[in-house]
Amino acid sequence: MDDDTSNRRSALADALSRTERDMYVPPALYRREDVEALSSRLTADFYAQKAARDVIYAAVSRWAGVMVEPGGQIPIVRDGQVVEWRGGLPIFDHVTPILTAARLAPVSRLKAERAQLRKLLDALQTARQCMEELELEFSPALDRTWQSGGRGRGEPVDIVHALGIEQALAISLHGAMRNIRIRLKDLEEELALQPSGRGRPKIRPAHEVARAFAELYARVTGRRPTCSVSDGMFSGDFAPMLRDLFDAFGWTSTDIRGPGSAAVEAITDEYLRSCEPLKIIPFGGLLGSPR
Repeated sequence: MDDDTSNRRSALADALSRTERDMYVPPALYRREDVEALSSRLTADFYAQKAARDVIYAAVSRWAGVMVEPGGQIPIVRDGQVVEWRGGLPIFDHVTPILTAARLAPVSRLKAERAQLRKLLDALQTARQCMEELELEFSPALDRTWQSGGRGRGEPVDIVHALGIEQALAISLHGAMRNIRIRLKDLEEELALQPSGRGRPKIRPAHEVARAFAELYARVTGRRPTCSVSDGMFSGDFAPMLRDLFDAFGWTSTDIRGPGSAAVEAITDEYLRSCEPLKIIPFGGLLGSPR
């Protein structure tokens, strides 16, 4: 090895050492206040979910005219009589979809996540281009000896030098960039489903909760709910319980009229027919036609 090559490698090693030192990021330190805030939020979410579950079962008890314990089966009522009890199996879980809908991200949060991921993807693209330029500049000075005959037994292989900076970085970034693109595609599809017209954007979790709650009402009673609000007063079987459900989730300032009206409109005649229990006919058969 001549002196010029040795000097260039020494200079490169010093430069890389300085770069690593300058780029060092100390481990994150979590302040006690942040930990306490996170703990408080998780605790509040837990109790909100529990309160919402209690409201849902109380609503079912009111609609069915029979007492239903939280966690118990859901009665199906027709003509004032309980004709069936549903529950106990995941496919008959009528409460979890409502609780899950409450945790959906609002449209504003989806857009914020999209903006952050786009910035991150741009940064990774820039880093990749910079490393390509570095590869071209320092390529002659990089040691690419990786064959087993070129190192002692048990000696570790410098994969970055063996592959080259650009190729090693491309491999390491490929998975991250691919996952970002997949998530961005999902976000675009999800945002495309949201209304884009003029006016105030709808509060996505509130609308989804109201819709799932209205579907539960339809299954239990076989009727389409109504959402009547006048002068701050709630009438009927559905609207007062929807107000209680929103309050349980902590949405005390969210008006139920928009989400409630949209939920009522989503209950079609076809959906009501699908809520009808199967008739039992002689010889143990089932007839799927509605009553």
